[in-house]
Amino acid sequence: PFGVKNISNLAALMVVMVCFARGVWLPAGMVLLGVGLAGGALSTQAGVIAENERAHAETRLNSRLQAMDGIGDIIASSTDRDQLLSEIVRWVERELSVPAVSILLLDERRRRLTFEVASGEKGEAVKSFALELGQGVAGQVALSGEPLIVQEARSDPRQASDIAEAVEYPAESLLCVPMRLHGEVIGVIEAMNKTTGPFTAYDQSLLSVIAHQAALFLESSRVYSELQQAVEAAT
Repeated sequence: PFGVKNISNLAALMVVMVCFARGVWLPAGMVLLGVGLAGGALSTQAGVIAENERAHAETRLNSRLQAMDGIGDIIASSTDRDQLLSEIVRWVERELSVPAVSILLLDERRRRLTFEVASGEKGEAVKSFALELGQGVAGQVALSGEPLIVQEARSDPRQASDIAEAVEYPAESLLCVPMRLHGEVIGVIEAMNKTTGPFTAYDQSLLSVIAHQAALFLESSRVYSELQQAVEAAT
């Protein structure tokens, strides 16, 4: 990435270093020239690296903004709670390249997580299970309020292997993030078995954005339902 000019600079520096190593005397001006060329080359390299990092950051930002627009379109296009949650799950499948996604919500006593929506070939089977707070990866995320990536889920003791064995669907890798509302965890979103490589920090950031939007919608849906019931009771 240096170009011809910088390659020449590095070549001049190498000549100076070889002469110094062999005890060949060079005029002070030549030594200073070599040092100056080296500094110029390193400065150019730093500039190239900074430019690449800036371009990469812009690409990630644009991708994240598009993702947020996508989830916003889903929320705006549906008022049905179950339909919206199912759309969010399918959207996560596409964006993160995963075959299975689950949304688990804490019960009223905030002790157990139940599968509200679960996709994948064993999605319906896992909906008959529940996790205690702190049990499995999802339970630990709900308890700590911190996202968690598990790249080797089969050998990880935090994984709820009994559920995976019961439904005969092993978890190879997991990404789980909390759903927060007014500072409190109300549930988690869990993605399984990414097909294009390991889960990344960007995947975690993206899923966290989705989880936040989903939590806001659930609260709006709850308030709307209560208002609708009040109106029906009054009439």
